[in-house]
Amino acid sequence: MTDPRALLAELAVPRLPGTAANARVRAILTRELAARGFVVMEHAFAASPVRVVGAQLWGAALGAAIFATVALALVPGGGRWLAVWTPALLVALGAVPDDSARVQFDRWLTRRLASAAAVGLPWWAASGDTASIRRFVALSDSVVPAGSAQERRLRLYDAARGSAYLALAQRDTDAALRAFEALPDSLCGGCREAFPWTHLTRAELLTARGRGDEAVRLLAPGVPWWPRPLTVLTALARARAADRVGDRDEEIRDYRFVASAWAHADVELKPVVAEANAAVVRLAGQHPR
Repeated sequence: MTDPRALLAELAVPRLPGTAANARVRAILTRELAARGFVVMEHAFAASPVRVVGAQLWGAALGAAIFATVALALVPGGGRWLAVWTPALLVALGAVPDDSARVQFDRWLTRRLASAAAVGLPWWAASGDTASIRRFVALSDSVVPAGSAQERRLRLYDAARGSAYLALAQRDTDAALRAFEALPDSLCGGCREAFPWTHLTRAELLTARGRGDEAVRLLAPGVPWWPRPLTVLTALARARAADRVGDRDEEIRDYRFVASAWAHADVELKPVVAEANAAVVRLAGQHPR
């Protein structure tokens, strides 16, 4: 595997569709992913570059995902979506230094990109950064009157969940849970899929309050439109909630899924994998197949 700094220098080529530079980026990316145990078919680039990164994040090959992000920024078709969600997913997995995360989220706030800045809410809450959350809520409120009907609904929802995360940042978990439970999901069709962090956070709060059965129902398996690591984190949260309420079928199913999905995870996620493997071993004696 190439040293990260050397690889980034190697990828510093112009974004020129249909030229040798484009082919070079693909070759570099394929080489680096192969070195990490992944095989990338040529049609994956042509069909949907976003899915290439998604697949690597799904398997928690964090180094590969970071390299893929840089490469796809140079390959036509990556899209603005990738530039927002991939950093957010990497932050959620602990693969981005705090200083870098802070700078990126602050940049989106400063540029008044509410939909992009929204992915910083869980990180700000965990960091106790109430100032940034207040800026986000104010930004969401300010753009409500100017947008389309759909945009107005989404920004109203953002402001509401921003207030919930603000309570969490203030370590008032009771107020935070009340705010999450009061979120008007009707404002955004497909909230569960579009904003999985919100439901994951709410489920974790429910579990901590001894309401694991509600958490399990909230995190009932859905069908993600592309493989994402939050699907694995959701299964982990559901397993922990199932453990609280004694639902051994759900618990062992979810822990097995986590252990399998992240069997070759980078070092940042080894503690999660160890937890899942230990639970599978423990539950195997209680709940044989």
